[in-house]
Amino acid sequence: MVRVGLLNAASGVDILSRAIERFETTYAGATVQLSTTPFGDRLGPLRRREVDLVVTRLPLDQPDIVVGPVLSAGDQRVVMLGRTHPLADRAHLSIEDLAGHDVRRPYGLTPEQAEATCPATTPSGRPIRFVDAPVDDNAELFYLLARGRLAHPTVAPFAEHFQHPDVVAIPLSDLPPSACALAHLRDVTDPDRDALLDIVEDLSTSWP
Repeated sequence: MVRVGLLNAASGVDILSRAIERFETTYAGATVQLSTTPFGDRLGPLRRREVDLVVTRLPLDQPDIVVGPVLSAGDQRVVMLGRTHPLADRAHLSIEDLAGHDVRRPYGLTPEQAEATCPATTPSGRPIRFVDAPVDDNAELFYLLARGRLAHPTVAPFAEHFQHPDVVAIPLSDLPPSACALAHLRDVTDPDRDALLDIVEDLSTSWP
């Protein structure tokens, strides 16, 4: 059995689902178990060896972790806002626009992931006003956003998959697209895990 942890089903699931189906069909008795990783401890289950693979946002540069095949490579960066937020009526936003507003601090991410999600300073050097607002699930997150007091930088697949009538998603025009990939521990040997990774790699190279 190969255990895969993922935060949500918003990104990369098309390739992953096809890979799991092929893996379980090709290898007799092979199974894949999916589990949810915590908001605030996204790599913890992998490092505690509770899962064999995790779906993770890039960039990820950790010495004990190997980044495997990419599941999605062109996910647009967006910011989610309550409909009453002062910026909610804009068609596009930039990081510069977020200065002067409370921005939810990227939570449960490595430093390199957090910086890619929302840089600490704008291109002109203005600091982003981060606010600590940890949540345990999406319901808590949307409750905070719907109140119109916080901006939440994320990616378009998340905003499309998880919606709330009082929350909007606006493209961030000056951040490059995001990618997500599978990752595993460097010092762990697992033939079943590697067989699944080979299938994902094969699918990802031919995915439209």
